[in-house]
Amino acid sequence: LGGGVYGLVRLTSPSGPALPGGYDFAFHSYFNGIGANGFFLGRPDAIELEMTFGRYETVVVALQRLRRSISQQIQQAAPGRSGAVSAALVTGNKSGIPEDVTEALRVSGLAHILSISGLHMALVAATVMASLRLGFAFAPDWSARHPVRKYAAAGALAATGFYLFLAGAGVATQRSFVMLAIMLLALTFDRNAVTMRNLALAAIAVMVVAPDEVAGPGFQMSFAATAALIAVYGGWQDWRQRRERRRSDRPQFHAAFFLPIVISRYALGIGITSLIAGLATGLFASYHFGRVVPYGLLANLAAMPVVTILVMPLAVAAIVAMPFGLHVYLFKAMALAVELVIGIAERVAALSPAISTGQMPATALIVFSLSLILLCFPSTRLKLTALPFLAMGAAFWVFEQSPVAILSEDARQFAVIENTGQGARLHVNRDRPNAFTVEQWQAAYAAPMIIKPGKSSLMRCDDTLCRAETGTMLTGYVLTSSEDADMPALEKLCDQFDLLVFAKAPSPQSCPNGTPVVSAQMLARNGAAEIYENEGRPVIAHALPGPR
Repeated sequence: LGGGVYGLVRLTSPSGPALPGGYDFAFHSYFNGIGANGFFLGRPDAIELEMTFGRYETVVVALQRLRRSISQQIQQAAPGRSGAVSAALVTGNKSGIPEDVTEALRVSGLAHILSISGLHMALVAATVMASLRLGFAFAPDWSARHPVRKYAAAGALAATGFYLFLAGAGVATQRSFVMLAIMLLALTFDRNAVTMRNLALAAIAVMVVAPDEVAGPGFQMSFAATAALIAVYGGWQDWRQRRERRRSDRPQFHAAFFLPIVISRYALGIGITSLIAGLATGLFASYHFGRVVPYGLLANLAAMPVVTILVMPLAVAAIVAMPFGLHVYLFKAMALAVELVIGIAERVAALSPAISTGQMPATALIVFSLSLILLCFPSTRLKLTALPFLAMGAAFWVFEQSPVAILSEDARQFAVIENTGQGARLHVNRDRPNAFTVEQWQAAYAAPMIIKPGKSSLMRCDDTLCRAETGTMLTGYVLTSSEDADMPALEKLCDQFDLLVFAKAPSPQSCPNGTPVVSAQMLARNGAAEIYENEGRPVIAHALPGPR
């Protein structure tokens, strides 16, 4: 770290959304300080660079060296996939995790444990607070005279601050730290930690520091889940207090039933938490990713006790023991617990793949979000006003008009969307389409099947032209530019088709007879385009508003 590499690279600007309403990689890359991405054309060479580091750069390099050292220590103590996942949970470095493990965690609904966010921060804080409170208990005279809970909260805040930088200080980690810091500070000032007011303060703080995060799935899913959990458990506590006030005596359980009751309550709490968080975040998962995990509740119910009781406490203990050289067996034990979580993910993932819901329209998401607000924030029967909005959101989703075709922003990918009783099918223009783009289209349009040009009844292509039946329209996808000698005559193309797409520049930008045209230049300026049909005429909807 602190050196350099030398080699020939191919760099391109980050891509925009693959479709209108899709994830905008260029937008988030800009705010993350990423101007381009790409790859080396051959093996790069390590070189020495003469650089002068200021205080900030010196701290950053030292921190990166510490992260790399800890990651190496973990993988030496526990080689293999469990060690790679353990290193990711401690340092945020996910590069060593095998692809099949990542996919199993994603399909089972456990991928959130790889993203160091609110769960990890809360578990670290809880472990440190519990350990400090236990340590203070060994000095009862001193503890009786001092606010040990505040001291424990301050220690937890310091520990999570260290964990923030150890994990790479990613945007999701920063957001989670801000939320947790506000709650821990509330404890030090004798206020309730988990309240809607603190959640609002955390949201304001995140928006001040990173306003672009509001448009990302992480911010929306995190705050939606937290708001829903605060509302449900706040209502449950109010109901429990009212019930206890009405009862004169509390039922006493035999000592033999104490442990089973505690375990059952813990399991029920995890199940309810997973269900509430899954319902709240499922709305945004359907909008951003176009799919939901059918057995996510089962996976979280089985795996989260392992993560809560074993994985994260062992990680905290190992980091504390590292300066004394006592970390090896703790990391080994952590890796064994992680392997159990991976096994749960693989078993659940084998039950069913993720269910594709198709991309939720933005109008439906807005209405659903309003209904979620009405469900969470009022404390009276005003919550019932959310029901009409839930029905309205479902109606917007069901009756949303579907596009008949889609074009990528580089004009190289073109697909006709055929809706059938068994789901949509994508008729693509290339035998080897861009897998990344097509995967996003499949998720957005719930289209599990891809039809190649030679086998498609809706897309017929030759060397210069593809003829596509989009609804009741005929679309021409022209593969040559206006500078090529074999470019078909423009007048003939305009008379033959209801819509023309020119995939290469330079190209005509309009037809003499008024036939709509989409060119590569238009797509480069305005992003990917969906094609709709309105009374036999094409309607073009681009992903971006165009350059300013």
